[in-house]
Amino acid sequence: MIVKDYNKKYNGLIDILKFIFSGLIVFSHGIFLANDGEKLIFGYGLIGVEFFFVVSGYLLMNTIYSNRPSLKEYIIKRLKGLYAYFIVSFIFCFFSWLFLLIYNDHPEKWVLFTYILKAPFELFFMSSSGISTAGINGTWWYISAMLFAEWLLYPVIRYKEKLYLYYLAPLSLFLISGYMSYNFGVIATGTFSGFVKTDNLRAILGIITGSLVFYFVEKLKKLRIKKIVLSVCNVVAIIGYTAIFIIAYHNTYTVHNYVDGNLGFVTLPILFISVSITCLNDFAKGKILCKWLGKLSACIYFVHWQCMTIVQTLYKNKRGTYHEKLIFLFVLSFVIANIVMMISDYVRTKIDKYKYQILNILTDR
Repeated sequence: MIVKDYNKKYNGLIDILKFIFSGLIVFSHGIFLANDGEKLIFGYGLIGVEFFFVVSGYLLMNTIYSNRPSLKEYIIKRLKGLYAYFIVSFIFCFFSWLFLLIYNDHPEKWVLFTYILKAPFELFFMSSSGISTAGINGTWWYISAMLFAEWLLYPVIRYKEKLYLYYLAPLSLFLISGYMSYNFGVIATGTFSGFVKTDNLRAILGIITGSLVFYFVEKLKKLRIKKIVLSVCNVVAIIGYTAIFIIAYHNTYTVHNYVDGNLGFVTLPILFISVSITCLNDFAKGKILCKWLGKLSACIYFVHWQCMTIVQTLYKNKRGTYHEKLIFLFVLSFVIANIVMMISDYVRTKIDKYKYQILNILTDR
């Protein structure tokens, strides 16, 4: 292994930032609530997804160096962690989507039936495969693309680490970013290129960047950086995160009308520096609160799109300002996300407590 004497430590700053960037994602889809002529707030907030990809790459490396699980063990562990909250979110989103579909569009019975039949594609994270899904939730492509990228990269990193670090990772960053920038002009395209959706290429870029953050951080930790230097670095990290929010605020005024789409690629080097500095910090205060914020950020991501469609429907026949609807979206997303999290944690606790009894019942042992 390249990194020697690795010592994994919990960093609460990562979970705090997850929560902050989940808010940026909510802003990015809140733009669909705007009326004609209303100026968007953080209309380019979709670049916040890059933060989650980068962090996923960093945490992927943490897993490899902490437990060294096989590919099978890693996939099972990853899915178990996701499905704890995803299943409850899926149930909420599915029935909300079904109700709104009937209420707004009144589709024919056969059309409605075909929509329902396609719903499992989203349940099994197939959104970024290119298969036409039911459209229950417009944001779950991120989970699909993230899992695909991790599934692709994990065995390479696990078994060919030096080849990955010194050759495949930098070459992939160079080629994929150049290809997407030249052909599409934006990092967030959602289109199909050859045999793979560009969402997956976007995820690969972010996760590779996050994996390189890991190596960079571990190298810096060996230098024993002085506190004063770390303090200056923390200011640089804050400036970096602020720059991303400034880009998100100023880079679009109407839906998907970007001032400069290539700024999405600029966020990757900014995040490389800022996330690296964040991971250098030994922040373990308020561990319970930080972990709650981290879990809540995932639940907000899972449900906020459907909350947005609910707000759209509620304001369908009455006038409301963009800011009014946006506040409603944030409150509704926060409340629903907390409910989803509490139900998920309760069910998971019960399953862990009675898992052997449940297994015996299901297998008749």
